[in-house]
Amino acid sequence: MTIFINQHGVYDIYREDAVRVPWELPLKYIIPIWTGLFVLIGASGALLWLKPPSQVRSLAVRIWAFQLFLNILWPFCFFYIPLPVLPPILITLSFITTILLMFYSYLVTPWSAILLFPYLLMVIYKLIFHWMLYILNLNIL
Repeated sequence: MTIFINQHGVYDIYREDAVRVPWELPLKYIIPIWTGLFVLIGASGALLWLKPPSQVRSLAVRIWAFQLFLNILWPFCFFYIPLPVLPPILITLSFITTILLMFYSYLVTPWSAILLFPYLLMVIYKLIFHWMLYILNLNIL
């Protein structure tokens, strides 16, 4: 999703003298990583959807949909809304949502939660990345 939104680069939202985070993922790795993560997210959602209806399953499916919405909303906020604090806040909300999703998914079907573990690792990476990017560039915003 991010690749289709912005081909210019991560730091276009900051001035040219912005401080860069040295462990930024190169674009050539982002495409296969996110493709794999979206496949895992979809498989996790399918496992939830195929289980018999219950209150816990319904809650897990709603959290799954909200988490997916946040995941799609994040690149638009990062690349097009000139408010640099918004992406770290969205990623923090996404982190909390992913933890809740994994908890409730585990109650419905453990495999659904296990499939989300690589996504959780990427959300943690994005969480650290965006907060560091925001903090390092506070003086030039």
